[in-house]
Amino acid sequence: MEFYILTNSQNALDLLAGVREPLDKPLMDRMNDNMKAGHKMQSLTLLSHVVRRQPSWLRKIVQAPLFISLLNCLKMDTDIPVIMCGLLSVTTLLPMIPSLVGPSLPEIFRVFSHLASWNVTKPGGIPDVYQLHLQVAVYALFHRLYGMYPLSFLQYLRSYYQNRNEEFKKAVLVSETGLADLECSTRLHYCAAVREQSYMSENMHLCFGHYPMKYSGSPTERSKCMRWNTYPIQ
Repeated sequence: MEFYILTNSQNALDLLAGVREPLDKPLMDRMNDNMKAGHKMQSLTLLSHVVRRQPSWLRKIVQAPLFISLLNCLKMDTDIPVIMCGLLSVTTLLPMIPSLVGPSLPEIFRVFSHLASWNVTKPGGIPDVYQLHLQVAVYALFHRLYGMYPLSFLQYLRSYYQNRNEEFKKAVLVSETGLADLECSTRLHYCAAVREQSYMSENMHLCFGHYPMKYSGSPTERSKCMRWNTYPIQ
């Protein structure tokens, strides 16, 4: 691991990404330690390679301290390459182990709202071209969360943006740079999904079309194993 951190060697990266059980825990612990030590890009690059390989111990990632550090990084960091790498891992992981990410969904939702808010107030020093790439990544996360956990996600959006109508429109509905226009590509029905009227319905119905009442139950029931048994990995 030290050699990879110091040299960014592609061979070392490939070797580490191919680690098998029982060496998975020491590897994740070292990645977590390196993230805390400031080597976030190298650690998240390695994590993204591990996720793409889909090892037998993939399910353990969301239960490890490494995943908590990843979500905290996405909520606090302003380094766009680091955020992009982390978002790629989260977005890719969701459909691979959907029943195991349930406990982490609130934090993932907060990651989305935090990064979406940059459409309203962008941290200083971030180049516009980086912002454009970030919008693509946040856009992909939005579609993943809505496609997999529509009720939980939309209920979170309703709660988070309550009495913040203008921020909701700028952060979620329309991208000021013209890239991620959800109005053109996403069809939801917020009021039907949540089964109640809300202060946002006047804005959301403009872009959210019909959505069948397919999911019900508590947030825990929506993410448990039985629901996902018949779905292949995307």
